[in-house]
Amino acid sequence: MHLLKKLRTIFKISKGKARPSRELRLDFALQERVDNTWPVTTGIFLRQAIEEQENQLPYWRLIDDCHPVVKKLELNREEIRRLRVLEGLE
Repeated sequence: MHLLKKLRTIFKISKGKARPSRELRLDFALQERVDNTWPVTTGIFLRQAIEEQENQLPYWRLIDDCHPVVKKLELNREEIRRLRVLEGLE
């Protein structure tokens, strides 16, 4: 699946709505007409997407401040919490 198609899926997540990794994996699977996708594959994509689109991608709708990718990418935990609170996700 192309990165652009996956990014569109994330950008479609409405403000104030969270999308857990499991649901995101199922969304990606449906796009590819398969039963499911591997958590590792989804994690790799998520990391790539955040690295490339951090300032535009609403990644706080997909992860909380304890998600493993936060540490790997040295994301600001406080900022993630703040954005999630602003959207009513916490």
